[in-house]
Amino acid sequence: MPNNHEIETIKEQKKARRSYLELKKMQKGQIPPEPKPSEIALVPKTFSQKLKNFWYHDKKVVLVSLFFVIVMTLMTVQCARQPKYDLQVVLFTYNPVLNNYSDNMAEYFEKYCEDINGDGEVNVKVINCSFDAKDDTRSYRKSKITRLEQAIASEASAVLYITDPESLKHFDTFEKDFFNGKSVKLSEDFYKDTKMTDFPYFEHNLTIYCREIDGTMIESSKNSKLYYKQANKIITKLTESNN
Repeated sequence: MPNNHEIETIKEQKKARRSYLELKKMQKGQIPPEPKPSEIALVPKTFSQKLKNFWYHDKKVVLVSLFFVIVMTLMTVQCARQPKYDLQVVLFTYNPVLNNYSDNMAEYFEKYCEDINGDGEVNVKVINCSFDAKDDTRSYRKSKITRLEQAIASEASAVLYITDPESLKHFDTFEKDFFNGKSVKLSEDFYKDTKMTDFPYFEHNLTIYCREIDGTMIESSKNSKLYYKQANKIITKLTESNN
């Protein structure tokens, strides 16, 4: 009767034989090879292991998504903080006007404007398209003209236009009359209320006009007729204040 040592030896021989036969079958392609230890996936079990595994594989996606969320949040907050303008006034002159003055002009016209959007406040914006006609910098001139064209083509609330005698000629190149015939020369009260100390001032030769909207690109825009009506009211009020 074989002893324990002999029995263990026989078991080892049988095991080695089976391994040898399996290896031969693998080499012949009869059975698939076993995965290498490095190829065996380590399945995370604890929460900490799962979190580390997620971060290792998906951190780029998380960082990119977080970046876009932050950008969209900042843009939303910025838009929410922007005042809702009841009316816009385009300032187009061939003498440059500092933005400090255009801000003061906006406050001046707020005295004559109504709360159109119903938010309980009156906010007017002056779009400063003024530039020095003697400046030969093409990019500077082009940027101002482009901003003017944007206001004309797409901004329904920009119905009032301030010009000087020279810049007014720009609108003579249009096929149709751009203005509706209603205008008023800005009074000395306007220059007094908008003047700032320690800054160069512009000539007292500005006139404010109301543009025509019939047959234009902004005619079908929301509230375009409401803006147009308000602009004409302001022209009337300014005319009355001059008398």
